[in-house]
Amino acid sequence: MRTYLVFQDLPVHVEYKVSDMPLIPEGTLICFKMDLRHPREPKRIRKVDGTYKVVKRRLIYSLEKPSAQGLTQYLELNLTKDSM
Repeated sequence: MRTYLVFQDLPVHVEYKVSDMPLIPEGTLICFKMDLRHPREPKRIRKVDGTYKVVKRRLIYSLEKPSAQGLTQYLELNLTKDSM
């Protein structure tokens, strides 16, 4: 399903679209080591390195735009204390 990640520790709220993922429950720990490009400003790169916990999952079902029809999950992630 379409998935967007929101990293709570980054200074600006940006929703990063990633490849399709299965339904991820709240409380899940995910290890990241990657560079993220800002969707509107590709020259802005943020390094994401560490273990993040899914603190909130929002599921939205849309029928409006054909390209966005269906279920989408938004995962809000917090960096765990072990990674700091």
